[in-house]
Amino acid sequence: MEFGSEQWSYDQLNRRANRLAHQLIELGVGPEVRVGIAAQRSLEMVLGLLAILKAGGAYVPLEPEYPLERLTRMIEGSGIELLLTQSHLVAQMPERGAAVAGAGHPGPGWRARWQSAGGAARGKPRLCDLHLRLHR
Repeated sequence: MEFGSEQWSYDQLNRRANRLAHQLIELGVGPEVRVGIAAQRSLEMVLGLLAILKAGGAYVPLEPEYPLERLTRMIEGSGIELLLTQSHLVAQMPERGAAVAGAGHPGPGWRARWQSAGGAARGKPRLCDLHLRLHR
């Protein structure tokens, strides 16, 4: 696969998607769980879509260029339980008291942040930003 100057083999895409899918499953993604994805067109966007599907979830595409108010309405109206976005777009996403995970793994303390954000009440996160920074 090629996008701009980046190039991944299908094997690289598959391995990265599997790794991200396992993280999504750990965060509660499974059948009937809607996951928002707000990413600019890139290989990372393809990775995010594939990982959501591999985790068994359903993706809800969100255009990161939309105004904040529109994104907020779309997020609330779609019933997404997780928001997958790119690191450089996090500041453009609506504030939601969400746990923030770093590159490659949710990082230390993510479970405590998830519980304090209200995720424990339903057994899965309400809304969580997961950065799509990749290990190269």
